[in-house]
Amino acid sequence: QKYICFLFFFQELMSRTSLETQKLDLMDEVSYLKLKLVTMEETQTITSPQEPTDTKNNKAEGLLQEVKQLTSKVQELEGEKSQYERKLRATKAEVSELQHLLASKDTEIKCLQTQLLARGGSANTNPERGMHG
Repeated sequence: QKYICFLFFFQELMSRTSLETQKLDLMDEVSYLKLKLVTMEETQTITSPQEPTDTKNNKAEGLLQEVKQLTSKVQELEGEKSQYERKLRATKAEVSELQHLLASKDTEIKCLQTQLLARGGSANTNPERGMHG
């Protein structure tokens, strides 16, 4: 049973590690998209003076559309990040509970081992047992 608890604990630990990795990946992607968004906004404000007005407007509209899409993607990723963080906190709490359970079971096992040793020790000091042995 201790082995099963350990396996469950190990599985939860792996799950937690996976969630942390996913969280870091999401944070990297959010940072990248924010940088791209800032770059696109700067590009949008700086236009070449030689271009005709229609071309400038088309490019600006295209960039604006892409900025809106990137903003939406950033918001979506931040929502996912929050969701992963909540799952991570829940997993950490569950791991903590399992650690406490495992510690109490270890204490229980040690107590039972002590009782068994005490019984075994009294059986070994039994005079009748010594005569037959």
